[in-house]
This record gives sequence, structure tokens and C-alpha cells, in this order.
Amino acid sequence: LEPMIEGDMPDLLFQPGEYLFRAGDPGDRAYLVRGGRAELLTPAGGPVAEFGPNDVIGEMSLIEERPRAFDARAVTPVTATALTRDQFEALLASDPAECRHYLRSLFERLRSLSARLQAAPGSPATVPAAPATAEPARPAGPVALP
Repeated sequence: LEPMIEGDMPDLLFQPGEYLFRAGDPGDRAYLVRGGRAELLTPAGGPVAEFGPNDVIGEMSLIEERPRAFDARAVTPVTATALTRDQFEALLASDPAECRHYLRSLFERLRSLSARLQAAPGSPATVPAAPATAEPARPAGPVALP
């Protein structure tokens, strides 16, 4: 990130066992891990993912305003930079290229989840993605409403 932006986002230090956030917390910021390792856990403590330097944790909170679904906990001492939703939106408006790292992380996570779901026993058949268009997809005919 640009030094001007970094100045507004001080590095935070989390000790091993300390939580970056807990399930149910407001999703108001994402964390860029600068050093150390952190893990994402289910509320019951089951492992979901592990993060290291240059990984982003909590990036979904930059897009949607929902409470956290998982816990994020430091495994080793973690240095991280927090980016609030307001900072992300300002950065998106002023320098969209600087937002790529956060957006790339979000889309990688979605692809990974999709692959895991498709590989799960009993998952529905893979449906090819629709080609990207400038306009949203519209039904071909009348749509019955419930």
C-alpha cells in the first residue's frame, strides 16, 4: 500500500493465542498479515485456514456488513495492518489498483470454497459459469413467482 495510506493504518501486534477477531464480532475491517502466522477457526475451535505474511484475513468484511462467522487467532506473534471498510472504500475510489490484493484474496477464498464444496461427497454436479457480460443475466421467458 502507498505510504500515505499506510500512515493511516498502524501495524498491530497480536501475541500467540490472542484473537484478531471472534465469531459474532462486527465485520468492520480486514487484516493484512505482515509477519507471523494466524489461523481461522470455527466457533467450536475447528481449523479452517492458516495465514502468513502478505495474506489477508477478514476481507469479506470490506464488502459486506455482517458479523464475523469465524475466529481468527495468532499462532505465533503476528504483525498485521488493519484496513477499515471506510479506508477500503476511499482507497477504491482514489486508487483502485491498490485494492487488488484485498479483492484477489476474497476471490481466491471463494474459488477455494467452491472447489471444496464441489469435491464434497453428495455435492451437486458442477455447473459451468456463465460468460461475463456487461448486463446482468435475464431470464429467457416469463418467471413464475411463488
